[in-house]
Amino acid sequence: MMIILAGNGDRENRGCEAITLTTVDLLKNNIPEADICILSFDVKTDKYYEKKRDVKVLPASVPEPEGLKRIINKFRRKLTPWDLYAKYDTLVPYINTVRGADVILSLGGDNYSDEYGLPTVYWGLAEVAKRFGKKFVIWGASVGPFNRPQSLKVAKKSLKYVDLITARDSHTVAYLEELKYGGSYVRVSDSAFLLKPEEACLPKLDPSKQTIGFNISPLYYRFTGKTQEEILNISIAFLKKMSEIYNIVLVPHVVSEKKLLRNDAVYMRKIIEALTQVVMADPSYGSSQLKYIISKCDFFIGARTHSTIAALSSGVPTLTLSYSIKAIGMNADIFGSKDFLIEASEFSLENLDSKFQKLVKDQEQIRTILRDRKNDIENMAMPGIKALLDLMKDRKNDMAK
Repeated sequence: MMIILAGNGDRENRGCEAITLTTVDLLKNNIPEADICILSFDVKTDKYYEKKRDVKVLPASVPEPEGLKRIINKFRRKLTPWDLYAKYDTLVPYINTVRGADVILSLGGDNYSDEYGLPTVYWGLAEVAKRFGKKFVIWGASVGPFNRPQSLKVAKKSLKYVDLITARDSHTVAYLEELKYGGSYVRVSDSAFLLKPEEACLPKLDPSKQTIGFNISPLYYRFTGKTQEEILNISIAFLKKMSEIYNIVLVPHVVSEKKLLRNDAVYMRKIIEALTQVVMADPSYGSSQLKYIISKCDFFIGARTHSTIAALSSGVPTLTLSYSIKAIGMNADIFGSKDFLIEASEFSLENLDSKFQKLVKDQEQIRTILRDRKNDIENMAMPGIKALLDLMKDRKNDMAK
């Protein structure tokens, strides 16, 4: 039995790394007979998993062509809303590997949404799998909402190719019901809640002060109606005030060397240039090491979803800088409110200050909630495994006919 993990970003995104590591662990612990293959968009970076988790890593795609073929493909993309280029030209390695697989798990968390444009590549994974008679699962993810007519049309068509969705938040479940999704779905927690911390060197801090961990993404501004510079200035003004009372540790959670404009560490160095008393966690640390750093903070404020998952699963009172439905859903599921969340459109110095003060005021209550919910949240990963096992039985029955 071969299980393919596809669709996830490379491990330079520490959230994608956390999802991959914990998914592999769940599979190995519960389906030990399965062969696991990770199809990567960056094999050189993700070869790390072969030693770390004893799995096979193969390419999911080929680079976009250059020259005349690239021009032709761009023209085709304009003519065809359903992206033939994405499905067949770049996904040739994926197509070839799918032939020998039984089940494909599509990871990535928020691929199936409008947040980063029409997700034609990810819907393409589902259609290709179905054409070869394979079971396709959207794994541990948020789905939707699809606010654009074209995106909604493609989603409704493509969901027919999906056999199972393990939905990581209640908003996704409600949305699937609204769409009248005809496949199976189960409510789960994001598998990254299960990530084990790995001891790492802490930045040098003042032991007499409590510590705030802080993450801001260079992409966050897109959801706020503000510029990158305005987001930085608000962050700097807030952290300058907080640094008089607290240690401040900046925590980069995406550190792409290929796409520096998406690199948290590069972006947040501008905060260090303005505030010399602020320090940064080592950008080379993996997700487990960063979780260890975050777990040693007294409070955490984060825009990257999986930086906040690392904090919440470590029992750290956390203020989420939300830019999507997934963060709102996660906070609603844990706290039953948006008390400890700032929506992107409401990001301001005043809201940062007031929400953080509430976080400090309610810190003991928050720690109690997180401690009490910890086992429930971790156990919520298991319905996904059970549903997957049932799907694999169906696969075996199909093959026996």
